Amino acid sequence: MKLKPIQGRIVVKEVETIKKSAGGLILAGSAADKPNQGIVTAVGPGTYLENGDFVVPGVNEGDKVLFVQGAGQVVKVEDEEYRILQENEILAIIK
Repeated sequence: MKLKPIQGRIVVKEVETIKKSAGGLILAGSAADKPNQGIVTAVGPGTYLENGDFVVPGVNEGDKVLFVQGAGQVVKVEDEEYRILQENEILAIIK
């Protein structure tokens, strides 16, 4: 099953980032913050603004993005977790 977002929503598969302490120790599990990076797996067609203009999301499938901590809604589909975000919850595209 593949998720197909509606309007300006974006589906992101979170990726774990390796966190290190100031002393260089790798932090595991609860010691590290939850990830706030992910790969865009699906993008909705866009949304209409109040003035009637249609806005297409500024991200594409495959983009690695940085998003607001705890943003969106986490869903589980076929044993995989995804996060469904609004475009304004995405802070940056990581190049």
